[in-house]
Amino acid sequence: MTVVRRFKVQRCRTLPEHGGRTLFLSVFLGSRSRGWLHFRPNELPDFEGEEAWFEMERVKGRWRIVRQVEPPG
Repeated sequence: MTVVRRFKVQRCRTLPEHGGRTLFLSVFLGSRSRGWLHFRPNELPDFEGEEAWFEMERVKGRWRIVRQVEPPG
């Protein structure tokens, strides 16, 4: 069974004095789920700013990014 949901992805960076590069990207799945997922920067399409919304699908217990979407509301 495939599950498709929208999640906010947040960028986690090094300190500005160390270049401010993106270390990883975090997704909060919710308290009833397993908490947080982390992705390498090359596992998602590049986006502007510190956070963006993405549609993700879960297939056989693994989440993957499908595409960037507009924020809700």
